Amino acid sequence: MSPATKQLEATMEEASAALAAGDYFECERLASEAMQSAFAREEWDLVARIAMPLQEARRQRRLMAIEADRVFVFEKDPPSGETLLESGCYVIVAPCVAADARRINEAALDQGVAVMALACEPKTQLGLLPVAVVGPTTIRAKMKPTRHFTPRWCMQAIDALTQSALETFDPGRAVHRQVEDLVEKVMTLPESELLHQKLAQVAHNAVQVTLESARPARTTTPRAKPRRGKAGHKGPRRTKRG
Repeated sequence: MSPATKQLEATMEEASAALAAGDYFECERLASEAMQSAFAREEWDLVARIAMPLQEARRQRRLMAIEADRVFVFEKDPPSGETLLESGCYVIVAPCVAADARRINEAALDQGVAVMALACEPKTQLGLLPVAVVGPTTIRAKMKPTRHFTPRWCMQAIDALTQSALETFDPGRAVHRQVEDLVEKVMTLPESELLHQKLAQVAHNAVQVTLESARPARTTTPRAKPRRGKAGHKGPRRTKRG
């Protein structure tokens, strides 16, 4: 085991200990760092293993944000990174953009506050309300407009974004590209449990593909052809009896 892999294993043990102790923010921080490092090193087995505790830490954080039963809506002047945030859901409405929601999420993680932030873009010509999140990639979904933003609506938005992300996933790509795509999606939409589960599944597949490609190719020994006589008959020619 290489020193880098040993360090990753140690980080994962710390993350698991934090999860068991109920320190979900520390678990998420450690597991997220380990995930990116394992991916960069193409340690697919570690990527698969990290996905599950990372999912659980984020699930607990999401539940705390929902249970706070507060929705903060900003059409202008969204909280900056220095603003002390409260637990709950944050909806960023145009002319504010998805990058503002991203900054709120990042600030909340630094502060150890359970927050779920989403951005709503201008309505479409059909009257639908686009919801967006940004990160290493961008994920969008269209929803029916609502009179009031509620925690339940925010969860429905997460489900819609998850579905949109899965629809753009291409299982026909090389397996390491599939892992890369899902790592980016998970980093962009950390509240999605299904994306974490899909990542673990595809990372397991990548392990199998890697093992199979490392196996030596099977060779077959050609079978010896039977000897044929001059007349084309098998075996030696029989002599006629006089």
